[in-house]
Amino acid sequence: MKKFAVWLSAGILALSMAGCADPVEPGDVSSQEEQAEPGGVPSQEEQTESGDIPSQEDQTESGKDPSQDGETSDHDYSQGWTDEMNAIKKAITDELGDNYFPNTPMDPDYMEDVLGITGDMYDDYLAEMPAINTNADMLIIVRAGEDQADTVEALLNAYRDKNVGDTMQYPQNIGKIQASRVARIDNYVIYVQLGGDIMDAMDEGDEAVIVRCQEENDKVIGIIEGMVR
Repeated sequence: MKKFAVWLSAGILALSMAGCADPVEPGDVSSQEEQAEPGGVPSQEEQTESGDIPSQEDQTESGKDPSQDGETSDHDYSQGWTDEMNAIKKAITDELGDNYFPNTPMDPDYMEDVLGITGDMYDDYLAEMPAINTNADMLIIVRAGEDQADTVEALLNAYRDKNVGDTMQYPQNIGKIQASRVARIDNYVIYVQLGGDIMDAMDEGDEAVIVRCQEENDKVIGIIEGMVR
């Protein structure tokens, strides 16, 4: 009888302790993430919707590369010419066709080291020469900076004079160099030393070569003048 009273008291005590705990409602069990971090962490979808983390589509729209959506640029990055200079070159090559021989760009270092034209003297330029010195064809177009056109013109004239006085030129280049010309159109300064294939003219003598090259040079200057004015 005494043992029964002890067991009964223990049972009543256990029931009273269980009654002190909050009841658990169905569906009210927190996830492991919410238990570990009180307050919870919003999902990536919730962050995207709230604007905290931009979606991949948003990132593409905000910093897209034009090449990714089919857009192209007229800028010839391989040579560095701007759209304006590329347009001028295209007009010239459309007119001269295969008779336009320059095929190698002059980089800014060449412009400075050989011509003396530094980067602060121009706003834009196009300059091309042959890959080998047995061909003298050359075109230089400089859009001079403010108050720099006179300086650029003097430097290009000095470069021409040096070439004309060089007695070590290849025979087929002499006529082209003699026919070369420096022209000024507003703030554009141009050095033209063109002619292309002159083998048939060479059979007629140096004067025929000079006349042929002068005609090509005048034609190119006329094209440039029509595009920049």
